[in-house]
Amino acid sequence: MISARDAVRFHEARTANDGPRRRNLPNNALMDIKELTEAMHRFVGAQGWYAEDSPRPQTLRSLAISLNLEAGEVLEHFQWQEDLGGKERLADELADVALYLLQLASLARIDLEEAILKKLERNYGRSWDTQG
Repeated sequence: MISARDAVRFHEARTANDGPRRRNLPNNALMDIKELTEAMHRFVGAQGWYAEDSPRPQTLRSLAISLNLEAGEVLEHFQWQEDLGGKERLADELADVALYLLQLASLARIDLEEAILKKLERNYGRSWDTQG
């Protein structure tokens, strides 16, 4: 597990030579998982949430709880209805889930891209529709 102090150092090392950063990314900015993770660390660092005295400690436990809470907010979009409803609000909740997932994986030192690819490979060997 990476400590909050290490996460701040990671954030500072990754952004030391970046110069001034734009607050908002352009709509057409496509990023891979590693770039999204770095952007998430920059945001969390800029909020001061990696600081030792942060009222929002970025522990694995806190992040797992937050991930679950955000996933619950995704479910709220379908409570009592079958249709999607507000697509933009659902997109916001899905983004919250993704951000917590990226942060949790990063701080746990799990290569999420590798983990996903390995899991997909294992899933190809599974069968869900067989009886017995």
